[in-house]
Amino acid sequence: MTSSSSSSAVPKIKAAIFDLDGTLLDTESLSCRAVIDSFELTKAPLQPHIRSNLKQNGDLLPWELKRQILGLRGTEWVPMVLGYAQEKWGWQGYQVGETELDWREGWQSRNQTIDSQEMSEMRGTIISTFIETWERRLGELCEEVVACPGAPELVQALFQHDNIALAIATSSRSAGVQKKRIKHEEMFKSFDHIVTGDDENVRKVPDKRMEKEDFLKNSDHVIPSMWHFDGHKWGVNVDMSKHNNTP
Repeated sequence: MTSSSSSSAVPKIKAAIFDLDGTLLDTESLSCRAVIDSFELTKAPLQPHIRSNLKQNGDLLPWELKRQILGLRGTEWVPMVLGYAQEKWGWQGYQVGETELDWREGWQSRNQTIDSQEMSEMRGTIISTFIETWERRLGELCEEVVACPGAPELVQALFQHDNIALAIATSSRSAGVQKKRIKHEEMFKSFDHIVTGDDENVRKVPDKRMEKEDFLKNSDHVIPSMWHFDGHKWGVNVDMSKHNNTP
């Protein structure tokens, strides 16, 4: 193979879509701490010895839990965290009357017929309150968040190529992203688009295999970001028509 044929086989980079947490900004440890703190902040604290063990481990969530919730939206990961706390840590949290709400794995099917309307409404309130508390605590912690090693340099190197479009696709909500970026505007200004988890253009696609070609059929001048979490695919349309670099 000649050098010319070898070089022509290398695909040209037309766009780069980055995740945010743990890729550009080192927020993962802060996110874990915010989750742990949210138990006490929502007046459902962990047992002292559990809290002490977590603190000794750097306020990190156990990896067997963390790997399951990475990238999920709050409405998905909060029940998983509460269920893990009940099953693994003996946490006794929220009650409706004298009945403790069950959050352990499979709770949806187990409680589908026995949850009263009051219980269902309470679950929704608990989840939204936990999310809001976690976001508020994470926002406080993220004021000092640092960039991941090498991230600013990589972004800057790509930004210097005028024909490469840059975007961020994150499951974090817009308000959280605004706080995380405060001390990193130099890096963030290189991005043409930032798509957050609560963006109205983010849509959940059916839980079945989808080929990239199918997703692109009617997506002129759109660069899709596809990622897979826990059996679901998520499609994010990022409009970069000004670059005319649709793959």
